[in-house]
Amino acid sequence: MVNGLKQRYDIRVAKVAIDSDDDLYEQYRFDIPVLEFKDGTELYGRIRKKDLLQKLEDNRE
Repeated sequence: MVNGLKQRYDIRVAKVAIDSDDDLYEQYRFDIPVLEFKDGTELYGRIRKKDLLQKLEDNRE
């Protein structure tokens, strides 16, 4: 879903191996994927497209 929106929004994707960091694993193990936005908010788990689009619009420069 994110890849299809890269041209419309300034999206940078970074894959993080949470299993290499105990704190990240404990925090996110049940919430993958996790999307973090410029305003510090996150979407995680089962992400609905309408929620993602709203966050992208809210964080657009």
